[in-house]
Order: sequence, then structure tokens, then C-alpha cells
Amino acid sequence: MTHSLAVPLAALLGIPVYLNTDGSLPLVATLMDGGMGAGPALAFLVTGAGTSIGAISGMLVIAHARVVALTIGLLFAGAVLLGWMHRYGSKERHRLVADSAKLLAKSGQKAPGTW
Repeated sequence: MTHSLAVPLAALLGIPVYLNTDGSLPLVATLMDGGMGAGPALAFLVTGAGTSIGAISGMLVIAHARVVALTIGLLFAGAVLLGWMHRYGSKERHRLVADSAKLLAKSGQKAPGTW
């Protein structure tokens, strides 16, 4: 598999996963320690926080399938675009984001803006 498919694959894998604010940063820090890049990690975080199998099921009860598909499609496209933009940005920014995620995970602190 080529590296250009890493961001869409990570975004696709994040769709069915439920990520809460307490567990998302340590999980992504572990994935990044295992070799995941910052762009795919960002795409995984966006789709994981945006939806899950439970949320999709709930949306299907109250909305038409086309609306749910549009919502998931826009979330996926936005996550891939954001991941690619981040991935192909400066290398220094990648290092800073990775270091910040690791420090937050090790210290037990929550990310800014979370409860």
C-alpha cells in the first residue's frame, strides 16, 4: 500500500470506532509510537470523534439514509482533506503535534477545550 492511501484508510477505520475525549489521545499516541503518521492520526481522530456505529444507528432512526450517508461522506471527506493538508505541511509541525500528543497522554491531562 502506498503512503498516499494512509490518510483515507485511517479516516475509514475511524468511522465505526467510538472515541471519547479521555481515551482518544492515549490511543492515537500509541498508534503514532507504532509508526502512524500525524496526518493519518488526525484523520482517525476526526472521524472517530464525529461518528460511531451507535451514532449511525441512532441517526438512521430519525433521518433518511441519504441524509446519514451525506453526513458520513462529508465527515470522511473533511477528515481526509484535513489529514492530507496536515501530512504534507511542514515537518516541524508534525514533530510538534506528535510531541504534544505524547506529553498529554503521559501526563494524564486532557486536551484543551475538553471537560
